[in-house]
Amino acid sequence: MFVVLYALAMSPVRAGAISQATPDPADLATPAMGDREPDFAAYAGVKQAVVRTYMADFDAIAADHATPGATPEEATPGAVSPEFRDLGMMLMLGTAIEFDTPASAESAFPGLTGEVEQNAQLEIGGDTSKFVPVTIDGVGQEAKAFSLTVAADSFGSAGFLILTRQENVIFSVYGMSLNGEAEAATTAFATKLASGAIGSGEPELNSDGTSTGGIWEVFPSARDPSLSGLVPLIDAQVYPKPDAAS
Repeated sequence: MFVVLYALAMSPVRAGAISQATPDPADLATPAMGDREPDFAAYAGVKQAVVRTYMADFDAIAADHATPGATPEEATPGAVSPEFRDLGMMLMLGTAIEFDTPASAESAFPGLTGEVEQNAQLEIGGDTSKFVPVTIDGVGQEAKAFSLTVAADSFGSAGFLILTRQENVIFSVYGMSLNGEAEAATTAFATKLASGAIGSGEPELNSDGTSTGGIWEVFPSARDPSLSGLVPLIDAQVYPKPDAAS
């Protein structure tokens, strides 16, 4: 949840065909996705941290709102402009932070999640925004959750942040919706992550959201029910940085 900007998904390539009234990326920027990153090196036993970004399937949305009854040649994507609030979940960011042992992850959980929480509050800012702790059960071995709303934007976006630990992995999950409800989908995705198993093969990083092996095996692939219709878009390794790891 630390690197990718929502503007990448709202580019003309993906969203322009839906409507000429495409939201301004600045209006939809999510508060928990800024440039602030935890100081991963400060926590003993951290092996790596990776993030996968899932976005709404804009190609499918455009097809759903194409000219009714037209042949493929005649169809005009975006002829019926959807209300963006009705599209529901728009974004999901899943970060997996792998430690050498479960004990290391358990020891780091309070400090690391506190740092993420603080960064998210700094990102959301503003008198019209809210960052509220929420009770959550049944996700990982320990978990914290927060509801985020940005009343100042014109789309009424809502976010939900879950920080959880399962064995030697700490997960940070952020979901964003335009219809005011993000908790259920974000919880389903976090539960899926926490139940995943690290693969035995070497991790292979592909920036297009198709990374495989190792820690990447905990992330659900396209069309998994836990994704609420979202599709993988971008993968990144945030610790150690790829150039530092080589």
